[in-house]
Amino acid sequence: MKSHKHIYLTITIILGLLLTACSNNKNVVLDAQPLQQAQEDPTELGQTLNVVTVSTPEEQEQEQYQIQTRLLGFHLLNETTGLAWGLTRNSFRIYTTEDHGGNWVNISPAANVQFASSPKYGKDVFFLDKNHGWVVRNVKGTQETVVLRTSNGGLHWKISSLPKSDDIKGISFTSTKRGWILTSSDSSMGKEEKYLYRTDDGGANWTKIMQNTGSRNASKDTPFAISYQGNVMDMSFVDSLHGVVTLQDEGMATLYTTKDAGNSWVSAPNLIDRSKMVVCRSLTLGNPQFTLESSNHGFIPLACTDGNRTKLNGYFTSDKGVTWKFTPFDLGWSTGPNQMLNPIFINQQEGWYLQGSTIYHTMNQGKNWNALPVSRNLQEYIETYPSVVKMEFISSKTGWILLENKETKRSLLLQTLNGGMSWKVL
Repeated sequence: MKSHKHIYLTITIILGLLLTACSNNKNVVLDAQPLQQAQEDPTELGQTLNVVTVSTPEEQEQEQYQIQTRLLGFHLLNETTGLAWGLTRNSFRIYTTEDHGGNWVNISPAANVQFASSPKYGKDVFFLDKNHGWVVRNVKGTQETVVLRTSNGGLHWKISSLPKSDDIKGISFTSTKRGWILTSSDSSMGKEEKYLYRTDDGGANWTKIMQNTGSRNASKDTPFAISYQGNVMDMSFVDSLHGVVTLQDEGMATLYTTKDAGNSWVSAPNLIDRSKMVVCRSLTLGNPQFTLESSNHGFIPLACTDGNRTKLNGYFTSDKGVTWKFTPFDLGWSTGPNQMLNPIFINQQEGWYLQGSTIYHTMNQGKNWNALPVSRNLQEYIETYPSVVKMEFISSKTGWILLENKETKRSLLLQTLNGGMSWKVL
């Protein structure tokens, strides 16, 4: 244990130098860092996690300790395995569980990997499976964007970089080798320069494959680039060739698709019929969701906002996002802090939606929604933690919800194992 602590102190001292020099050394290896309860910020407490240290051949006995942490995001990999993360004094902390949240392992890359805002899945964090994951962040005071990657479940992390320190808009991988990072810069008045990078070696090296400069001749220079007009909302790739990007511009949403691994993009023609949505002051496309059953099938929520209320509908695809079919949802208007919370679908038919403290369930692509019996636990927790950060289902039975009280800076991660009928704290 003494040698382990010595390594931890050494890495803490030199990590700043490594991060600024990462473009010259893409094989730097960082060990996952142990966290102690005393390191947690008492002003950012949440639920208690039972953390188990990662065992090694030299250490036959696992250590266990409990921490209290404020979680800011999560992602389910399968019914038993998931990730959860948060920030403590801006330092990134990430944990993984393989037993429904009974025990967690700290796989944080380093104590001083810091973020100025809450890391989001698909934007700053992406895991292809329990072993292969990536974390992207901007390094203050440098001209580079750092990309950290692991291929052994967070035991070790390696560093690479992008040549510019731009805003990260999205990250997506479809295999252990191929992935994309979308960035933007010079954003103003609903316009932004956009850059797309691709890797074919798991993130060790990145090549810029698309750029929209925003110049007057941009349409001539880059005729098949994502438009300079509009702000990027989300990016998702289905396979090694097909991907989608959503934009938002002055209350109107646009969808761009690619069929050649991101080299060229086209906007989806006539996707939104504005004449049928005259009541909507603003239309927003949510995060594209491609189902586990078939990579051909996907869903994008469409939020219609009229003042302080929002109504959700959706688009479905069965050809990897090339074409989309609009489906009106039998849902009422939603108000309050969670009115933009999107429905979740695990296939082309089955989905869930949270309105207030009631879970709605559909088995026919959202044409009809049935209210599940009110979970008393969920109702009580939402009263204390009124902001819903995220809801996600991985199967017909298993789902997680992350709740937050922004005033007290506390969070609570809940799990259902019966399709949303009842919920318990992880």
